[in-house]
Amino acid sequence: MHPIVICALLWAFFLFSGIIKIENKHPYTSLLACENVNSINAIVQSSPAKLSSGTYYNMELSLCSVTGAIGQYLTKADATGRIRAFVPSEIVESYFPGKLYKSPAFFDIGESVTLQGSFSCKDGENVFFADSAKTYGYIKSKNIFNNVRAAIRHNLRKILFSWHEAGGFLLALLTGCREYVPINCSSLFQRSGVTHILAISGMHLTFISGITSFLVCKILGKRHKLLILFLSELIFVYIAGLSPSIFRAFFCSVFALLCAYCYMEKSEYKIEFLALVFLLHTVFLPSQIKSVSFMLTYAAYFGISLLCDKVSIRLSKIMPPFIAKSIALSFSAQIATSPVLLILFSTFMPFALVASIIISPFVSLFIVIGFAFLIVSLLFPFSVHIFAVIMNSLYRIIFVLLGLFASLPVIELGEK
Repeated sequence: MHPIVICALLWAFFLFSGIIKIENKHPYTSLLACENVNSINAIVQSSPAKLSSGTYYNMELSLCSVTGAIGQYLTKADATGRIRAFVPSEIVESYFPGKLYKSPAFFDIGESVTLQGSFSCKDGENVFFADSAKTYGYIKSKNIFNNVRAAIRHNLRKILFSWHEAGGFLLALLTGCREYVPINCSSLFQRSGVTHILAISGMHLTFISGITSFLVCKILGKRHKLLILFLSELIFVYIAGLSPSIFRAFFCSVFALLCAYCYMEKSEYKIEFLALVFLLHTVFLPSQIKSVSFMLTYAAYFGISLLCDKVSIRLSKIMPPFIAKSIALSFSAQIATSPVLLILFSTFMPFALVASIIISPFVSLFIVIGFAFLIVSLLFPFSVHIFAVIMNSLYRIIFVLLGLFASLPVIELGEK
């Protein structure tokens, strides 16, 4: 076994067993104690992510100042550090298409915000629960890239909002924004045992970059194909944000592109490079380590790297290669993620493997067709409503399949 793989396995054991504690690199620091604070001024550091309950969005904030009461006096003090904040859904979504849109603020990375509320302890971490909020936009010139990114994401919301539920589902698959995905849809993915499909991953990145490079190469030729692939993936990451699954997928994809550039066989070093990406991820973004998305994305890719090619070769003897590859991908990912889901949710889904094999191709088709329709819609806006009908038909097929597998019996192994 390669030394870097051994290092990654040992490091993972120490982290998840609790032997090594990840220290907060940006602790709360201020003259005002947390319990006295009722207002914070901060810069948003992560895109708002909707909780499964649908009641709150959570985001990471970089503190600038805090306000609170000391005795009978209201005091404002400078503050530093990064905190997790929970903001009611109706506040964050008030700026979204179809809601009470009335402000150019997007509540996204780089924006200055003021939150009224209080600190509380959640899972051993001090977090801020907001009762009200006010945004001030991008007040610093260095935030121009964040401003452009937020505007792009907002325009995507406006276009896909017209596709109704199918548009919301595609938005979640392309950018991770789940505000238009019905709560029961996320629940169905979980109860079917195919939660990893909903997370943005290498599959999404490959499809988007592949379609983009195909279109661009038709115009510019294939001479700079690898560069075009890299740039299209970089743009996708810029728009979607650096979630755990995107971090893993992007750097593994960069490895594949480097192998292609050097005429190397990437399959020889998949596990080693995954181990390297894992180590880098835990160093640069330690706050993501305990997230479900982090665990599932590494487990899924580990299974794919270990089993996919072997399973695909065997299946290609009895079925067309592209079908064999699709089934092998779903099978490998599901085999590896099932133990993680079992540990996290104390539930075993005996039909999850079948669900993954059947549902994954439909989701893949949904992404490819949806992205192609999205490009056409940008060029020919009148086609939006036609595409909405097609996309919603495919969405309903996926939803029916999810409902079918979610209704099948599961084995409860204890409290979650």
